[in-house]
Amino acid sequence: LRQVTFARVGRPLVIGASVQLHAGWKVGVVGANGSGKSSLFALLAGELHAEAGAVDLPASWRIARVAQETPALPDSAIDFVLDGDVELRRVERELAAAEVDGDGEAIGHLHARYGEIDGYSAKARVAEVLHGLGFADTDFRRPVSEFSGGWRVRLNLARALSCRADLLLLDEPTNHLDLEMREALALALQDYEGAMVLVSHDRHLLRTSADVLMLVDAGVVRPFDGDLDDYRDWLSRRRREQETQDETPPGPSRREQRRQEAQARTLAAAQRRPLERALRTLESELEQLSQRKQGIESRLADPNLYAPESREPLKAALLEQSQVNARLQEVEEQWLTLQTQLEGL
Repeated sequence: LRQVTFARVGRPLVIGASVQLHAGWKVGVVGANGSGKSSLFALLAGELHAEAGAVDLPASWRIARVAQETPALPDSAIDFVLDGDVELRRVERELAAAEVDGDGEAIGHLHARYGEIDGYSAKARVAEVLHGLGFADTDFRRPVSEFSGGWRVRLNLARALSCRADLLLLDEPTNHLDLEMREALALALQDYEGAMVLVSHDRHLLRTSADVLMLVDAGVVRPFDGDLDDYRDWLSRRRREQETQDETPPGPSRREQRRQEAQARTLAAAQRRPLERALRTLESELEQLSQRKQGIESRLADPNLYAPESREPLKAALLEQSQVNARLQEVEEQWLTLQTQLEGL
């Protein structure tokens, strides 16, 4: 990115950003909600254009992004995943046409190219990825339309991980995934060899999958020097600085200062106890919400829920999922705020 400025609905999100990423980097993007993380993804994917500056990517690079929704397609699961590799499918079509025409020279060149892109092992590679995401062999030939919404998200993940992309964009990829599948995704991303840019509220996924952190904050995009613990500390310091008044009144005498410090320590000790109780309450609610979320996702994974006669239970399950996800985010933000306050004390 060279002096890039971009906006959403007329509101500038990033102004004059200059950042360089390198092949093979696994980047975790951090920043507050609304700071421009998802817009940065849209910019890299070519879905959003910069107001000023330039975004330069190697012309030969292939970009993969996990779609959040998949229509009820009649294609088999394995064909849907293979279709993500555009060049593979193009070479297969051209090879079939050349064989019909009897063009020996074209057939030779296309077979050579098919070997260069590992076309002969493509199905085996895709099968390995599908197994890692929880699919059984019997699922490979099932139509996409037979899978629930959560399993279609897994198909989208498999498609992105299998398409030989040079740059993989992942925006909250653990949505609709249970704990076991989140761990499987983390392992798959560790083996991924291309460049990757990841936005996620899943701190475990960021810790295990990202080698570099990129901060989007206050109109700036820049590398963050540190890990997630350092980022948490940075957030705490910034909040304290924002609370500091611009003008500091004249300081008290040394005796008065010692008295004030003693009062502050007493007050801090008294303030810690309700904060610690509130934190325990929030942690208990987080555990309950996580269990509810897993239960909802298990229900949504049941194909019977998508039958016509189950329309009302499906609607209720989707509404409950939305409410639980919203409450989870709210409680996590409350927990972080209280944790920051406790550390300040």
